[in-house]
Amino acid sequence: DFELNLARCVDQMTLPELGVMAMGFFKTQTPIRNPELLTQLYQRLDSELDTVEDIVLVALLKVLRYSSKLPQVEPLKQMLSALESQVDRVSLLTCLHMALLGCELQTCNDALVERILLRFERELETSRLKDMERICLVMALFNITTKSGVERRLAERLPDLLRQRMEEILRHPRCFSNCLQFLTMRGVYDLELLGVALEPRFLKHAYPSGLPGREYFHLDGFARLLGQEYQGAL
Repeated sequence: DFELNLARCVDQMTLPELGVMAMGFFKTQTPIRNPELLTQLYQRLDSELDTVEDIVLVALLKVLRYSSKLPQVEPLKQMLSALESQVDRVSLLTCLHMALLGCELQTCNDALVERILLRFERELETSRLKDMERICLVMALFNITTKSGVERRLAERLPDLLRQRMEEILRHPRCFSNCLQFLTMRGVYDLELLGVALEPRFLKHAYPSGLPGREYFHLDGFARLLGQEYQGAL
């Protein structure tokens, strides 16, 4: 068994080598099922967290998020706490993957998420559409309310920022729809942008197969609930 043999060799491998291994699991959409191997990865990453490179950290965070189940909740919580000290050291993209780590198990570390949101707020103008989608997901899923109020400030700024990203939206239309969906889950919506997302030509561009994603049905239902306030396409 590959995972069993891998668990026996973890101590002999460098963290970058484990990162390559993790990338292989994630790229092939193969979760790690061996609980012993998962425990070793959590422990190994924790022991080298202060020096791990971004690309290795992201690879390991991805496979841990993809593979962790209920038995891994405790090591996951410990990792989320440990990651808080790394927010200012690593890239914004790495921070976003840190925020996403607990999504599958819906496990949130409020202090970590708040620090990441504050970091994202500082770099908001230069963030990519895909980064906005990720941070909107985190804010919507965890429904966090911070002492600093950063989640509210971000949610209120994002619609105007989306207007400036039309080229990116044309390349990644579903990212745009997802952003709007997640923002509505925080009670923030923009009638003009909602109309764009539900406009028939945009739908054909976003869903060339003719099969819309769940974000479309969410936005369509939300627009209908607005009643006369929304005058756009349905």
